[in-house]
Amino acid sequence: MFLAAISDKQERMRRQSSQHGCCLTISLLFYTILYTSPAKAAFPRNRSPGSTPDQIGAKRSFTMCLRGLPIVILRINVKKNYKNATIAGLISICLILVFPLTSAAKNPEQIFQWVADELEVTEVHPMPKIAFLEKSALQSVFKASNKHSRQQWQKDYGEYKANQLMQMYLKELVGLFDPQSRNVYIGNFIEPCRKEAVLAHELTHYFQVVLDRRFGGYFGDPGEQHYLREMEAYGMEKRYRRRFCEIQ
Repeated sequence: MFLAAISDKQERMRRQSSQHGCCLTISLLFYTILYTSPAKAAFPRNRSPGSTPDQIGAKRSFTMCLRGLPIVILRINVKKNYKNATIAGLISICLILVFPLTSAAKNPEQIFQWVADELEVTEVHPMPKIAFLEKSALQSVFKASNKHSRQQWQKDYGEYKANQLMQMYLKELVGLFDPQSRNVYIGNFIEPCRKEAVLAHELTHYFQVVLDRRFGGYFGDPGEQHYLREMEAYGMEKRYRRRFCEIQ
């Protein structure tokens, strides 16, 4: 009788352990999916012209709460079964390492929407024409769209210095926004996630022009405005790379 009671107790403990282990595994896998699929990509917002920043913030809060739900389940189950926690944790980590850049697999429409959300653009604007070019073609577009700048460099610094500046820009060129045509050109010769980050950079320039975004500087001259716009665009590019390209 006593042995039977012990056997029944061990069986119940085994069943509870198995149940907790299954729940823990599902929770970790669910969290892994949410981790590798950013909130904005998993729950896209097709915002109407009347959307407000408060409404956008409420949607972000809801998504973050959904992301936090598995953590609550994890804390409950980890305390009850360390062995299954270890196994499920290793599975989850392996999935994150195997698919670290799944969240970065975005199309231009998604990146356009992401940049608009980051800049808190509430109006609806058409997406510009986006072309992915090889290096020589991209350099040709840059030369054609910067003829005036080339002439100004030559006037200010002389022919030799103007050529040096042009060659420097052509060497480092990976993306370009043409304010005249409002087209975006991205190099097709860089690695995929960097290409997306550069696209986010150039789309920031697009919104700067479309929205006529101006920054309060100390001097208020065109050179200072150009510098501040570049800083905003580089900040957007860096934010994209940290969020979608780098393993956290």
